[in-house]
Amino acid sequence: MTKTWFLFTALLGVALVAAGAVEAADSLFPEHIAAVLDLPNDARSAGMAGVGLSTSSQSAMWGSSHPAFAAWEPSFAVSSSVYLGFAGITAASAGVAAPGFQASFLQLDSGIIQGEGEAFRFLAQAGRLDVAMHIDTFAVGLRAKGYAARQPSFGLGAALDVGVALRMPRFAFAGLVENVLSLPIAYGSGHVESWSPKVCLLSAISIPLASGLSWATSGKVVLDADGFSAVAAGTEAWLGPIGLRAGYDGESISMGLSLQFPGYGFHIAYTMHADLGATYMASLEVLFDNLAE
Repeated sequence: MTKTWFLFTALLGVALVAAGAVEAADSLFPEHIAAVLDLPNDARSAGMAGVGLSTSSQSAMWGSSHPAFAAWEPSFAVSSSVYLGFAGITAASAGVAAPGFQASFLQLDSGIIQGEGEAFRFLAQAGRLDVAMHIDTFAVGLRAKGYAARQPSFGLGAALDVGVALRMPRFAFAGLVENVLSLPIAYGSGHVESWSPKVCLLSAISIPLASGLSWATSGKVVLDADGFSAVAAGTEAWLGPIGLRAGYDGESISMGLSLQFPGYGFHIAYTMHADLGATYMASLEVLFDNLAE
């Protein structure tokens, strides 16, 4: 993922500013707007700058930024998230997971925004489907992802990612090659947006400090055709069922809070974006029977 949370908000901000200057809404095509797929599915990940990799034995949806982590999903789990901010724009996502499987769907709607002499609306939908298998501590996963722009112009596209991961009790390492295969997003007006190949390298470490107290940190490096394109890191501390976290992606900080209990968790995240101001995210996750045992 490319600077996950903040890249998308910046691109969307550019889109909204440009909207007031265009003569017709159909002429507006923000470059790489399919970055909506990079939004974290879980406020835990958003609170750690979108890194989203964990050695936790809880739901692998926490590692949903990497498809191979679906192989270690211990339960049937469902989640729902709401994004608030984006200069008044809202988004919502839903996810489901089971051993070896993860799927999520997101819709973003700007609502009606008044431009110079006309109204503008941005509406997009995105989905991801992960399948994975593991042998002991090693896993491989595939991710199929699709993007549909509804307004200002209709467009469809899809791509495939491949990832591998190694997870031990206190350490995790992963590699992900994004957009190995892709169908460019073809818009109704003839504009075509290609998916750029990227390589993501991720790592995580967790350390128990005392009874009921633990600390973990994770990092991510993204490489594209031009070399290093993004670096992000996050850290979190748990005291019983309460989790605190923070992250930095080279441009902005993020913070988060969790309440995690057997079977469910509630998570919130906050960022202060340079252009769009305060952005919030809240997630509810429910875990059912531990199917992996």
